[in-house]
Parts: sequence; C-alpha cells; structure tokens
Amino acid sequence: MGKRRTPEQYVEDVKAIHGEKYTITTPFINMKTKVMVLCNDCGHEWLVEPSSLLKGYGCRKCGIQNRKPRKTNDEFCSQVKNLWGNEYVFLDNYVNATTKIRCLHSICGTIWKVTPKSFLHNKKGGCPTCAYGKSQQEFTKEIKNLVGDEYSFIETYIGDGSKILCRHNICGYEWKTKPNTFLNGSRCPNCFGSKRKSTIQFQNELDQLYPGEYEVLGEYKTAHTKIKVRHVPCDYTWEIKPNAILIKKRCPRCSMRKQVVRQTRPYDDFVREVHQKYGNAYIVDNYQGRHKKLKVTHKECGYLWETYGSTLLSGVGCPRCAGIIKTSDDFIAQLSALVGREYRVVGEYSKMSEKVKIKHEKCGYLWQVTPMNFIRGTRCPRCRKSHGELAIEAWLNSKNYGYIPQKKFADCKDQRSLPFDFYLPDYNLVIEYDGRQHFQSCDYFGGEEKFNLQHKHDLIKNKYCEDNNINLLRIPYTVTGEDIGRAIQNRLDELTQLDNVA
Repeated sequence: MGKRRTPEQYVEDVKAIHGEKYTITTPFINMKTKVMVLCNDCGHEWLVEPSSLLKGYGCRKCGIQNRKPRKTNDEFCSQVKNLWGNEYVFLDNYVNATTKIRCLHSICGTIWKVTPKSFLHNKKGGCPTCAYGKSQQEFTKEIKNLVGDEYSFIETYIGDGSKILCRHNICGYEWKTKPNTFLNGSRCPNCFGSKRKSTIQFQNELDQLYPGEYEVLGEYKTAHTKIKVRHVPCDYTWEIKPNAILIKKRCPRCSMRKQVVRQTRPYDDFVREVHQKYGNAYIVDNYQGRHKKLKVTHKECGYLWETYGSTLLSGVGCPRCAGIIKTSDDFIAQLSALVGREYRVVGEYSKMSEKVKIKHEKCGYLWQVTPMNFIRGTRCPRCRKSHGELAIEAWLNSKNYGYIPQKKFADCKDQRSLPFDFYLPDYNLVIEYDGRQHFQSCDYFGGEEKFNLQHKHDLIKNKYCEDNNINLLRIPYTVTGEDIGRAIQNRLDELTQLDNVA
C-alpha cells in the first residue's frame, strides 16, 4: 500500500499540474472526500473530488468561456455539400455533432437518422440502403447462382434493405420481399406456408378444436388482429385475437359464470365458518362471495368495517382492537402520552397512514406527518436542522428565493427516498449542507458505520443529479456565516450566466 498523501503534499501536487490557478479552501482529508476549490482567474468556487484536479480537470466556468463556438446549421450543410454535392439533404437543423437528425439520400429516396459526426466520418456516405449494396447485374447473377430460374425479381434492385417485387416461376405467386431476406433463405410464402390465413381456414381450425361451438363473424386479417366471434351455446359475441382462442381462451361470459359458481359459497356456510373460527365475536352482513367486501361488526368494541370474506376467514379480525385503526381521540391521547404538550394536532385526523398537520409549540413550526411516523419517533424537522441549514434557510428567505425544504425525488433512493436539504425549482438547483459527519467518522453521529452509510448516500445523490441534469451545490461545514450566502449567490449567478449563454 502506498504512503498516504498529506494535505501539504496534495496542495503541492495540484500546483505542479495547474500552477497558481487554484486554491484549495477546505481541508484535504483523503482522495475520496471532496474539497472546495477556488479558481484564482475567474473567482468560481466548486466542490470536487481531489483526484479530479490531479487528472488535469479544472474550472468548468473557464472551460465554458474558452470553448470553441458551436458549429452552425449553415456550416454543417456546407461541409456536407463540399463532400457529396446534392446527393444528401438533411431535413432537420443541426444541433450538435452527436444528436441524430434526418437525412435524405436523393438517389434512392431513403430517409434515416444519423449523427452528423458519424455521417461526416463515413467515406461511403452512410445511406443504409445503398452504402453496402451491389449493382443490378451483380444482384441478378447472385440470385441465378442461388436458385437458377425458379425465381425472378421483376422490379429494379435498389439495395439489400429495400423491398422489391419477386415472382415464383413455378406457382406464379408474386410478393414483395427484401433482397437480404431472400438471400438468407426466405422463399415463396404461397408454397412454404407463410401465406396469410383465410377466414374460412380460421373457422375450420375452430371447428376442429370446438365442433359447432364458435362462429366467426368478422374477417380474418392476422393472428394478432382482433376478430368478432360468437359463442353459439350462450349467444355471446365479443372480439378476440385469433391466436388467443386457438390456445383455448374461451367465451368470457361462460368463464365468468363458472368462476362465480366456484368462488361463491352459500351465505349459511360462510356464517358457520366464521362462527367456528371466532365464536359469536362478529356479525357479518351483505356477503356476496369471497372476492367482494362485506360489512363486519365486532360485538366487543362495536367497531364496523368492510373487509373480504377470505380475509376474515384467514384470521384477520377487528383492526381497531389490533391497533391498526385509531380514532382521532385515540391518536391525540397517544400523542399526549408520548410528548405531553410539546406537540399539538391542529389538522383533521383521518387515519394512521394519512398525513395530519402538527404544531411544535416550542418553535411554532407547522408541518404534516403521518400519525404512524410520529408515534415511531419523527419529530419537528426545523429543530432537527443543523446551524448550516438554518443559515441557508434564513438567507433564502431574506432574498425571497422560492425553495422546497427536504425535497425528495421518488427514484433517488437507497432503501428509502433520500431527501435533499433544499431545492430551488427556478434554478433546478439542490443545496446540501455537509456537516463534519460527511467527511470523517464521528462518535456523536454513529461512528464509522454511519459515516460509511453517509458517504454511500452522498454518492447516490451526486450520481442522481448528474444523470438527471439537476444542478447540485454542496457546502462543507467549514463554510460559515456570510460565506454561506456568498457561496449560494455565486452558484445562482453562474447558472444564470449559463442560461444566458445557452
């Protein structure tokens, strides 16, 4: 294992590559822990992995300013004309070298999508129909060597991928096929069984499977195109894919009737089973089958709810007595027993899984939380915030920037969704204030295990923002006071400038 790099050595290594262009403004810890870098040329400050600078990467802002102007549509079209004259015409405007646009080959009429970079580097022009084709004479010779005089192509050969008319000289059948399909072994569909099935043939197949039971009313087109069919015994008419009924998918009306008969047991039998399982504990009403809800009353507590017959017989009884259902009074009493008068329910309680508005009396903060999560330990989000988060919140409020605290994106998650400290929709910017626990193991925050988990979550968030084009600003705990607002303002100014350039 190599010797661990010290902060002083890291700074010297950066200077050896970039000279005095950059200043490292936060402590170097290791090669995986990001550092804040200041560009001495333009004043831009950003958070980056230490290895990035050592690989030669630098200030993004300076890179944008020094970037070559993007090629225009006229310049691209001029390049194409210099290479191919009027043989190729691009139907969409040039965006960049790697964005596909439509191209027309004026000789054969083929239209396809291609990246400008790929087109300009293709010495054959790139038309998928013609670029790898052959002459009419070469194609005719190839067919004759393959099948002799059995088949004739009676339309002009354009390319291996363009369909042309072919005749089977033995049976006289004509059809369109791609030359490469024919050369790969495909032959006359009339003689080799791939000719489209007729309605009469389909009816005969049904009669063989279900003699006299089904009548075809529509016209057969393909095995996957629905056709109207009548079930003769019950006179029910519906549309179905031919291949579905041939694999024994039968009349839906009769199938449903059979299912209902199987699933519905007599009311008396059901009540008898409930009594055998629970005694006289429950009163059941409106039973219509095991897959339809019925009303059940628990005699002991008087609670009435709806459930499925199969659920009740499986052993799932009264939800109130099981602690699953609570009334508003039940929840308020439980909250009071947990936290006294520190928290107060100010919204309308519905059920344990639906959010209700709660007020933290100490700080006055109002927020919505599910009663279940509150009972499990979720408390005031404002009081859980670090000094850095509170400073960011105060600065955003003072500047009247719109933001969403603890923003979650449904697909940014580990086992659960990972919240970002702040999200500014107008700038598509998320802000994270990284405390000491983001950079080193701290016993107060759970030691090495929590540090590793924190690092994993930071990497997930970084990758999510990168993959979804979301701007990310990480502010390390070493940035405090007015410097926090300055870091945010610099980032917002940079994003505004980039929008103006674009």
